[in-house]
Amino acid sequence: MKGTNILVAVLSALVHVSQSYNNVSSQCAVTKCSPRDCTDLLERGVNVTGVYKIFPEGSIGFDARCDMDTDNGGWTVFQRRINGHTNFYKTWNDYLLGFGNLNENFWLGNQNIALVSSQGWYELRIDLTHPTTGERRYAAYHVFSLGSAKTKFALFIDGYHGNAGDSLLYHNNLPFSTKDRDNDADGRNCATEFIGAWWYRGCHYSNLNGDYGNTAYAKGLVWQQWAGYYISMSATEMKLRRK
Repeated sequence: MKGTNILVAVLSALVHVSQSYNNVSSQCAVTKCSPRDCTDLLERGVNVTGVYKIFPEGSIGFDARCDMDTDNGGWTVFQRRINGHTNFYKTWNDYLLGFGNLNENFWLGNQNIALVSSQGWYELRIDLTHPTTGERRYAAYHVFSLGSAKTKFALFIDGYHGNAGDSLLYHNNLPFSTKDRDNDADGRNCATEFIGAWWYRGCHYSNLNGDYGNTAYAKGLVWQQWAGYYISMSATEMKLRRK
């Protein structure tokens, strides 16, 4: 009888452990177990666009906006502009750390973008909205990464596809520039000339961190291959997803 009681107690304990494990697994599915990016969250059953905490390798974690609607979801959004309420004409440190409101306009931060993109093979998608027609187009790249601080957060892309035209290839392999950190290949400071921060060359075919609503030559949210230099997009989103 004593042995039977021991066996029952052991079985009961095992059932309790199993239930606890299942509870933890369920919690993990809702984001509790250090998702590296929004792709991890999608794979764990999170399918609602919103703000979640992610934990890229080598980080203590930070909040990020996940787009779970576009092209099957799983996108970690790193730039979003939907109105002119947020100033994007900011310093190197501002772009390093990130700024804005994840539910409105923001830049996720170069160090955070670099951390996420260093975890594997990522693709890039850029969604654009025309200010007068409301038409939406996109530019996507099969390969995307952002270099570390040692490279001045150099951009690398490859494999364009989409319907907005490729206005980012011109900026490939270039370091990031801001008004107080001139890393471009032009005699001017392109960031101050065009009121933005970008991977400028001499100077740009795209300027999505430019001056919102500005229709002067090349100073607005420009995507030259689609709308030229005098149209400033009314909405933009830049996002990456692990393949």
